[in-house]
Order: sequence, then C-alpha cells, then structure tokens
Amino acid sequence: MTTDPAPPPGQEQLLSPLRSRLRRFLVDPGSRRFGPGGRVMLAGSPRRLFRLSEAGAAIVDRIGTGRALVDSPARSELVDRLLDAGVLHPYPTAAEGAASVADVTLVVPVRDRAGGLESLLESVLVADDTPVAIVVVDDGSTDPDAVRAVVTAAATADGVAVELVRNEQPRGPAAARNTGLRRVATSLVAMVDSDCRVERGWLAPLLTQFADPRVALVAARGSAAGRCPVWVSAGCWRATRPCGRRSTWAGTVRV
Repeated sequence: MTTDPAPPPGQEQLLSPLRSRLRRFLVDPGSRRFGPGGRVMLAGSPRRLFRLSEAGAAIVDRIGTGRALVDSPARSELVDRLLDAGVLHPYPTAAEGAASVADVTLVVPVRDRAGGLESLLESVLVADDTPVAIVVVDDGSTDPDAVRAVVTAAATADGVAVELVRNEQPRGPAAARNTGLRRVATSLVAMVDSDCRVERGWLAPLLTQFADPRVALVAARGSAAGRCPVWVSAGCWRATRPCGRRSTWAGTVRV
C-alpha cells in the first residue's frame, strides 16, 4: 500500500490522541533514503539503517510533505518508533495547558566571565519569552564582585526573580548546574551557558515540545554561527512530577 484511501465522511481521526497538539512532524534533514521507493533509510541519533515496508515508506513520504494521516495502530506505532529514534521531530502547536515561561527557571553557570554573563542576561531579559526566574551559579570566580555586580543589575528587571549562588571552589560547569537545580522551584528548567546570547522567541519552540507528556528533555539546534548548548528539562529530579522517557530536538533555534 503506497497511499491511504480517503476515509468515509466523519471517520477520519488524528494519528494518535496527541495529534491534537502534535500536528506536524519534520523528517530529520540529515536523513538519507536509498533504493526503490526510498525504502532504505539512514537516519536517527545515533545513526542507524532502517528498512521500511512499502506502507512505511509511504507514511514517511506523507509526513515529509505535511499531509495528514488516517489513524491506525500500525501508523501510530511507526511514528512513535521514528520519534524515539530521532528520525522524526515533532512541531507541536500551542495548546491549552501547554508549558509557559511561568513554568521555567533559567540556570546559568559562570566562572570569570562577567562580560559574557552580562551579554547573556541582557539578551534574556529583552526577549519575548523570559523565564519567570533566573539562577546564576558563580563557580568559584576569582573576581566574584564582578559577577555579583552583573547579577545585581539584572535583578532590577520587573517580573523576573534573579538569584546568585556561589561555589567557593571551582567544581566545573556540570556541578555548577546541579547547584542551580537545587534552587529551582518551577516544573521546568532551562540551561544556557554564559558565553551565549539568545534571540527573541528562543524559548517558546522548546516549551511546545512538552505538549507530549513522554518528553523529558528538549534541546535546541544551534545556528551555524555558534552552537551554544541550550536545553530545557522536565523536573525529573522531583518525585512529585512524572518523568517522560523521550528527548527531542526542537529544530533549529538560533542562539
């Protein structure tokens, strides 16, 4: 089967219960298809080889052109497998109950980079989707006063709680992020390094991914000009919040 017949009127359904929020998918741009009908596919993260049935290749074709799929258990299973493998990336639309900036705390580790921190915080505070709280972790800077001055200036922004935490001895960026996590009270946490800047609209595409309750971690693809690591995680360290099993890329988010 290479195409899906039109269903009887009133009987067409969304691909799965999540399709009301996950209306569009993108086939990973790094994927490659070979052979008759494109039934051999090299894609995913990590890279792997997929052999698609004729019907499976037709489904990937339809997804690639943005066409709707008629509901069936087999199609839902294939889409889920390709999402988990990183072959497909979801583009959820904003939905009722979706995460917002009020659900997010930004954690920034920094060491002896006051100028970069100032630039980052300026870009965050003028963005359209500033998190409700920011935690800056000074990881043993030799000039803590310079870092403190930057954070104090940022703390004057309306509607944003800005906090400075300090590790007296340098412990590395991963440990600094963990220090910041212990100060987070929101259900989601975003991580951005102090040598980055964000652009307007940087956070919303990441937050919409949490329309899928199976998603636990979302990462942004950096622009070619500078691949700064940016990701948002569900509060899996909290026993009160169920943790999803899926991580996903949110397309290209310029930072």
